[in-house]
Amino acid sequence: MTTTMKAARMDSNVAHWLDRIRAEYREMPGLSLTRAQMQRLWGFEPHVCAALVDSLVADRVLRRTVRGSYVAHADCLIAVSPGARHP
Repeated sequence: MTTTMKAARMDSNVAHWLDRIRAEYREMPGLSLTRAQMQRLWGFEPHVCAALVDSLVADRVLRRTVRGSYVAHADCLIAVSPGARHP
């Protein structure tokens, strides 16, 4: 496999996990997880978890609380009326 193909595959995996984490927080607005909990829940290595979380914080998807857990940033919460269909 060429370096370009490996990089594209890694980018695809990163995009998948970023989308998955965003979806989890969108579906459960009160979700509050530490990095250690995320590592256990999704099976991440510590350095992978740190990179994903840092990216989501930088994009204002997540914010770190004073207790060290990560919650959805207020800017990214989408109000959905009861019975509405999710895309």
